[in-house]
Order: sequence, then C-alpha cells, then structure tokens
Amino acid sequence: LRWRLLLIPLTVVLVGVITVLILSRYFLLQEIDHASLPATREQLTTAFQRASTLSILGASFASTFAGTIVAMLLWKALIIPLRQLAESSQRIANAKYAERIPVPTQVGNAIQQLVVNYNQMAKKIEAVERQRIQTIGDITHELRTPLSGLKGYVEGIEDGIFEADTETLQAM
Repeated sequence: LRWRLLLIPLTVVLVGVITVLILSRYFLLQEIDHASLPATREQLTTAFQRASTLSILGASFASTFAGTIVAMLLWKALIIPLRQLAESSQRIANAKYAERIPVPTQVGNAIQQLVVNYNQMAKKIEAVERQRIQTIGDITHELRTPLSGLKGYVEGIEDGIFEADTETLQAM
C-alpha cells in the first residue's frame, strides 16, 4: 500500500518530465524548421518560448491525465473496500450479525488483512449473539417451571381452592 501511495506523485512527475522532453524537442525542431535561416537571436528566443509553452501545456495535460488514472485505480483498490467496511460495520451495529465482506484481491496486504480480521470479528460477534440468545432462552425456560407452579398456587388461592395459610405459603 505504501508503494501504491507513492506511485501517484511519482507517476505524475515522470509523465510530466517525459512529456516535456518529448514535446519540447518536437516543437523546438518544428519551430526551427519554420524559422528562416540564418535566424536571429530574437527569432530563436521566440521559437524557444513557443516550444516551451506548448511543451509545458502538453506535459500539464498528460500529467493530469496520468494522475487521474492512477488516482482512480487507487480509489478502486483502496477507498471502495474501506467504504464497504464502513457500510458493513453500520449494518452490524444495526444487529445484522451475518454481515461479511468479500476479501479484495487487488489491494495491498494491509487492506486484505483488515477485511479478513473484520470478517473474523463479525463471525465472533454473530456467535456471541447467538449464544446470548440461547442463554436467555434457557434462563427463561428454567424460570418458567417454578413460576408456573407459583402462579398455579396464587390462582388457586384467588379461586378459593387453596387457603392462604402457612402450609400453602410454605409449599409455594
């Protein structure tokens, strides 16, 4: 990832330099061919300035184009997986624990490892949530049996089947 991030400015500079070299040579030779020989110093200066301006404009365009292409590739490789992580974490926060993200193949090891770790974390959260629900269900089941008995005694007292005496209360 470090090298990919360094690639953007290096690509822009390299494309700019190569373009300036190629275009300045091309435009300078073209200007010299069009100048009447022997050329005056003023004619050569004008030809050089025109060739330099055209070369710099061409290099600026080429560098901008190269930088945009490299940035778009980096966007695809870096920002999209990070956005998926952010969206997925929001879904997990909203109790959708089965959420997983496909591991990207075109990114550096750091992003791949982050996605793998994230998926492992989501799997563990899902297992913990499943265990929590199971435990609450078990506790609820275990409390229902004695509470059902108590409820039966209370209803029996209310209906007059049982007397609210010491013996009934002790049984409860």
